[in-house]
Amino acid sequence: MNVWDDHPVLRLLGGGLVLVVSLFLAALLAWQLARDLAIWVLGRDVEAEVVDLWVEQVGAQDEGELDFQYYMTYRFATPGGETITETTTLSVAEWAGGYEEGGRVGVVYFPPYPKHNRLDHSRFVPALACSYVPAILVAVALVVAGWQLFRPAIQEPGGEWEVEDEKERESAKRI
Repeated sequence: MNVWDDHPVLRLLGGGLVLVVSLFLAALLAWQLARDLAIWVLGRDVEAEVVDLWVEQVGAQDEGELDFQYYMTYRFATPGGETITETTTLSVAEWAGGYEEGGRVGVVYFPPYPKHNRLDHSRFVPALACSYVPAILVAVALVVAGWQLFRPAIQEPGGEWEVEDEKERESAKRI
């Protein structure tokens, strides 16, 4: 015997908690994957103008945690004439890549909603796509584990679902 068998309320609560959390995480994963797929599959390439570049200090120098965050603002126009201005963070490698104000940068945007855009990182798409595989596997495993804990707590010991009340059960026995 284990704790789950001895205390069905704990099984119900534990399984329900794992199930709810795993479904929430699966929904977040699906949302992010949908956003990425919109860019990967339906995205349009465009050249944007670098409007501004700046660095902000993050952390305190006196605490020994001096770090910097790098930013870029770019602007592009859609074929429909809409002008989009976006600010993004850059990695140190991107910052050192030679961007300059007034220069050009590749951007990918989602045509039905151009405000959904990002710098063109198409060379990383296979790696990004593969990074979803373990996350999907973990989400599925958590949903299955939560259901396996939760399901027996809502079933009768004989395997019948508890949907009848006592009067219905007694009348069924007489027939």
